[in-house]
Amino acid sequence: MVFRIWRRPFQLDPALSTAPMALPGTEPSVAKRDRLWHRNGGDVADMERLATRGRERGVEFSFDGPVTNSKDSLRLLLWAQRHGRNEELMTALGWRHFSQDALLSDRAVLLAACREAGLEPRAAAKVLDS
Repeated sequence: MVFRIWRRPFQLDPALSTAPMALPGTEPSVAKRDRLWHRNGGDVADMERLATRGRERGVEFSFDGPVTNSKDSLRLLLWAQRHGRNEELMTALGWRHFSQDALLSDRAVLLAACREAGLEPRAAAKVLDS
């Protein structure tokens, strides 16, 4: 049995800048802990439980990095999907964003994720330039 996963990416907040704007706890904050957790009803205990489960499986989550505009990463994801590499790119982007606090709007981060996912960085750069 073979399964194909088709992603339908969308921007959670198209108004976000491509550059971080404020530090955690300040307004308007773009920190993951404020934008993705506290704003949506999560609390510190939720983050601690997730961090503990992650560590048990060798994953270090970070909740302090910024959330930036993700339009370019989503464009690349759709492109990768046409080449059958969408899950590989999603994994490469996820590690960078949720563990390394990398910016999903940073061209170098996006191209490195494409390389890791088995996609040609020069072709990905053309997608970004279009």
